[in-house]
Amino acid sequence: DSETEGENFEGPEGSETWQMNLHTPRSCWVFLTTVVTLSCVASVCFTYFVKWANTTATNFLVALIYILTNAFCLWSIIEFFLLTLWFHTIRLICGMPPLPKQNFRNGLERQGRTILAYCLLSKTPQSSEECFNTAMEAHLANLDPNMRITTSVVSVTGGMDLVKLELDLRDRCRQEIRQRLTAEMKAALDLTHLEPEQLRYHLRHALAPISESSLSRVDFWHALMDPSHGSPQDLPRRLSAKITDATTHFVYLHRTCKILKKPGQYQDLMILASTGNNQAYTYLDVDYGKDGRKRGSECFGFSGNVTPNGSLESNVDMVKEFERSGKPDVELISSYGSDPKNRYFYTMVLDSDTICPAGSIRTLIESAEHPANRSFGIINANLAVDYTATDADCTWHMWRNALMEVSTVNLVRGQFWIFNRTGFYGKGLIRNEMYISRLIGMPGQLVEALPVDILSHDTVEAKLLQPAVNVNVTLYEDVARNPISALSQSTRWMFGEVKNACYHPDGSYRG
Repeated sequence: DSETEGENFEGPEGSETWQMNLHTPRSCWVFLTTVVTLSCVASVCFTYFVKWANTTATNFLVALIYILTNAFCLWSIIEFFLLTLWFHTIRLICGMPPLPKQNFRNGLERQGRTILAYCLLSKTPQSSEECFNTAMEAHLANLDPNMRITTSVVSVTGGMDLVKLELDLRDRCRQEIRQRLTAEMKAALDLTHLEPEQLRYHLRHALAPISESSLSRVDFWHALMDPSHGSPQDLPRRLSAKITDATTHFVYLHRTCKILKKPGQYQDLMILASTGNNQAYTYLDVDYGKDGRKRGSECFGFSGNVTPNGSLESNVDMVKEFERSGKPDVELISSYGSDPKNRYFYTMVLDSDTICPAGSIRTLIESAEHPANRSFGIINANLAVDYTATDADCTWHMWRNALMEVSTVNLVRGQFWIFNRTGFYGKGLIRNEMYISRLIGMPGQLVEALPVDILSHDTVEAKLLQPAVNVNVTLYEDVARNPISALSQSTRWMFGEVKNACYHPDGSYRG
């Protein structure tokens, strides 16, 4: 079970952490009791507002359904009201205290090594290009002086032309990263004559004319130019080596199957980044038939999930070229994963359109690494929509969504301070060892907590990992432009939740 697995992979603290996750705070019982009491009172009062005609025969079943439906609606209204009231009460009395965190301004420590996972399924060149540009900007905005943040585009794109394009986009982004950082390095090297206490101020002024985003890397260059790292004469070589590392740590990983959809993408990445293993041992065909995969097949590469086009010979040659170009990225992540001391301890799960502002990843890691937060398996950020990029063509639906954000953000904060946990929304910093222990398992000790055909994985992951939220970090994403697109999206989510209620404890589906 999960507690046993925690002992196997999470170490001696696994069982203790699991017990902390099971603890229900007193504020939760107070809140639920208040909601239930007020809902019952409101439902009883509501029945007296209905005019039950003496001359009309009332159908008891219809009346019962009517009353219960209204009771459910009243419950939702009361819960919304109390959550908002709780949030503002805490905010006014306590000042909404943030999660405690460490300070890694000068670089992450070994146990903070993190990989960003931009999960991509592309059907058009435009969506591939947009994902890579978003990932590149996130990589540059969150560079770590110790090179312990890696950005990966984890793709399940199948079209051969698109796969080739994505490899080319990776190389193009690497070239752009090198060019930007080289220009900034030249400006930084002109300041070597300054005293350390004056350096940050002059760095800001030197980087500002290069580009607007260059200002986000003042801390990065300031930490690298620390005199304690080496002699001034050796500084150009050291900075050039860091630029090479920053370029190399922008990687492209192509998954050889689409099993488990998005969760499968970052689950395989976690295993590769935490253990160095690139061979499949979960969701196998011996257990799931045609929905599974071969034991020992490679998780990342080009041996599968590449749709051929043209002649057979040209396709074989193209796949060989893909392998030659993409294999070093897999080997890079595997080399860190196979080293217990330098493996990746966190995975930042992201959608293909998620924007990560400067310093956002480091702040989430600082929160995750604080001892007071070790029971939280996921550290969420606030989610918002960047409307400034689409000011010219903002629709009424997008404007309505922007107004709703004001309340929804407060609800998430209120939920966290009541329940000491919140939901998971598909974007967050995940603690690898806890996730693997509770949802994946190790060879010979499988867990596979997510059913192979699951639609709404976020709920199951939130249940097992007790997410927290860092209210000081906000990530940005796209929003549906019209109600039809929004309805399609929400219907898929709701159907996934209904389907979750139809699974047996053993993971099989009854329908």
